[in-house]
Amino acid sequence: MSPEQAEGRNREVGPPTDVYALGAILFEMLTGKAPFAGESSLKLLQSISQRDAAFSNEEIRRLPADLQAICLKCLEKSPSRRYASAHELADDIRRFLDDFPVLARRSTRLDQLVKFARRHRGITLSTVLILIALVGGSIGTGFFALREFDARSRAEVLARSESEARQRVEALREKERCQVYWANLRMAHEAYKAGHLDEMRQLLEEVVPRSTEVPDLRGFEWSYLSRLSQPDATVLTTNSSSGRIAFSQDGNWLATPNDDATITIWEVSTWKPHMELIGHTLGVCDLDFSPDGTKLVSGANDKTAILWDLATGEQLHHLNDHQAPVRSVGFRPDGKAILTADGTDSVCLWNVDDAEQLWRISQEQLYIMDCAWSPDGGRVALGCGRGTLMIVAADDGKVIQEIQTDHQFWLTGVAFSPDGQRVATCGGDKKVKIWNLSNTATPTELVGHGDWVTSVTSSTDGSSIASTSRDGTIATWDAESGNRYLTLIGHSNWAMCVAYSRDGKQLASTSADGTVRVWNPSADWESRELLAMPFSIPALGIARDGRKIIVGCFDGSVSILDVQTGAADFSAKTHDNYVSSLKVSLDGRRFATASHDHSVAVWDLASCQPILRLDDHPGPVNSIAFSPVANQLTSACDDEFARVWDLETGKEVHRIDCGLPLPLSLGYSPDGALLAVAVGNEIKIWETSAWQLVQVLTGHSHSVQCLIFSHDGSQIATCAADQTIRLWNTSNGRQRCVFKGHKGVISSLEFSRDGKRILS
Repeated sequence: MSPEQAEGRNREVGPPTDVYALGAILFEMLTGKAPFAGESSLKLLQSISQRDAAFSNEEIRRLPADLQAICLKCLEKSPSRRYASAHELADDIRRFLDDFPVLARRSTRLDQLVKFARRHRGITLSTVLILIALVGGSIGTGFFALREFDARSRAEVLARSESEARQRVEALREKERCQVYWANLRMAHEAYKAGHLDEMRQLLEEVVPRSTEVPDLRGFEWSYLSRLSQPDATVLTTNSSSGRIAFSQDGNWLATPNDDATITIWEVSTWKPHMELIGHTLGVCDLDFSPDGTKLVSGANDKTAILWDLATGEQLHHLNDHQAPVRSVGFRPDGKAILTADGTDSVCLWNVDDAEQLWRISQEQLYIMDCAWSPDGGRVALGCGRGTLMIVAADDGKVIQEIQTDHQFWLTGVAFSPDGQRVATCGGDKKVKIWNLSNTATPTELVGHGDWVTSVTSSTDGSSIASTSRDGTIATWDAESGNRYLTLIGHSNWAMCVAYSRDGKQLASTSADGTVRVWNPSADWESRELLAMPFSIPALGIARDGRKIIVGCFDGSVSILDVQTGAADFSAKTHDNYVSSLKVSLDGRRFATASHDHSVAVWDLASCQPILRLDDHPGPVNSIAFSPVANQLTSACDDEFARVWDLETGKEVHRIDCGLPLPLSLGYSPDGALLAVAVGNEIKIWETSAWQLVQVLTGHSHSVQCLIFSHDGSQIATCAADQTIRLWNTSNGRQRCVFKGHKGVISSLEFSRDGKRILS
């Protein structure tokens, strides 16, 4: 019974009512029960008219959704919502059976797809198989790609780990190489100071790379020590450990003593032995050639002096009147007399022709260690062991002058100056003293040896003095100022005696190591005076072509000199105070001068004319530097700023805060990327691209006076008031080494073009 029948709405009864009955039959077929039930007919009619037919949950899960929808559409309460006829119901059931979408409900895409698959099983199966194959292939490809990616990732991680491990190992090796390198260099320097040159060379050789794959750590410091390990000297191997040597006045011959009491005469041109003199029975102490070079006199520990004929090698005379070893002998400058002195109490003068004794000084405890003739032959200087210098008359041996030299222990050597006005002495106090015989109150002291000074001699022209020491060194000194020229190191034991050739071009020394070394004291030290001024020259520069020297003077003037002639091509007073700094531009066309008159002048070198003046400084300008890459110049004055100037406009374009006042020096790296400024005892480095402070170098204990980059930009050299020169790595700011040797404030530095030498 349909709802309209149950409610008595007979007008609505029609084909939909039959459809309802068919739906009730279909419901019972599907579920095994009627769509509605009731305890009585009344309740059954109420259920039909008021309740909707529904499937249970179990039936919903079991029955197809389309079939449920067809059944429930037939059982709709409103006839208009049912199928219009049984034929329409049958069509919808047929659509269900043929797997087409039904009218009873709106099918989802999934339903439509399922129905299509059921209708076209072959196509669907093929499509599914193709999709399965594609999906399977994709999954397989993805799986293998993932495995490959994972393997590649693991390999990359492993490779990265191995690379990092190799880098750590290489860094440790590099650190170890650096430590070994610097340890070897320190030991090499100590070996050099001890005179052990073979050991020094071995230590330097150990740090030379054996292959191109090993980084070469050698820098300026290695080249410096390498040069020191190869002294510019001819080595004559003898068996002598003591005794003095002598050059003939013509410079052709050198006489050296031997421990077997013989004497060797060497030909200077070939450095081959020419003659051997045999006659003494104990070791020879001193030798001297006659002025004409035909004779030689020798004094020995056998208490005798022998006069030799060098043409034949025969003994002309034995001079026997000493009771102790004859420590010193010497021809009078005219060659007619010979002076002999023993180490205890007597000095004798002998006639060369007949060996007649002309006079004799005898005094207890004279302990004469050395004697020297005045150039005119009128006086003799006697160096007495107790520290007394005696000047005696040559004609009668009477004492003219007596000086207490205050040399500690012994007075070991004496030498007259060529003008006869001064006498040099040396002794156990490690000093050489130069005495002006007209005023002996304040001698000039030459200080620098590390042990007893064993001998002293003067060059023929009187310009220099040479001395030897138990520290194994030979030193040459300026006779006027007392400044040391050179320190010659090569002997491995005490240096005992030194002698100049007459032309001053050679210097021979003997040592307890059994060698005689012949040095060139003027090697690499040629100089020429170009300009003499009544005041100091605080600033200097060299033109890029090397033909002109530019000097800035204390009176504020600037001069340009020709190197060949020394003539001044230009000179003008341009500043009101002294010129404190002078720099030549990289292209060589300009130079700039800075002054304590608060200004900087920029010059055209070709025309010698000023082209720009920078006057806007608040104080004295201490240093200037041209930028290598920009048309700019940087200056530093007494305030705490460095100023960068545009040379086209003369305007200040940047100001750098140095942090402290009075920066004394500044300089650009060769590529212009860095600017270094000396501020106090520090060196501050800026990157010029953004003017960012990148490094601060510390190590000096007093104010830094000058800094300079090497020509390849890899190193910075600095000097300071602490009397040291320090070398730094530009890349990491590490200090490479420290050079000590100056005895005062170091004011200026310059690298050689090859970067292997520093001039200070």
